[in-house]
Amino acid sequence: MQIDIAARHMPLEPTIRDRVEEVVRRLDRIGERIITAHAILDVVGGMPWVELRLHLAPGQLLVATASADDHRTALDLADARMRRQLRRSHTRPRAHRHALAT
Repeated sequence: MQIDIAARHMPLEPTIRDRVEEVVRRLDRIGERIITAHAILDVVGGMPWVELRLHLAPGQLLVATASADDHRTALDLADARMRRQLRRSHTRPRAHRHALAT
């Protein structure tokens, strides 16, 4: 799995980078179909903001965003939202496409 971390309008601290990598690796245990993960950390309107994007194997994209008083809390909130989406994507029935009759 490839992990991309971007920080906008702020320097990326090594502790935050390590925390993001830890969170994404934990998400990989839940969703074993994860191909790439993108984490974007930003400051929007003076509030720290985090966006997590996971690209899954059958072409599915999951996105979770959160803002809080600090980036660590926002990352934890986005992590919880992403876990919920991953669990839901595992339990949803997948559409089986059948060949059209000719």
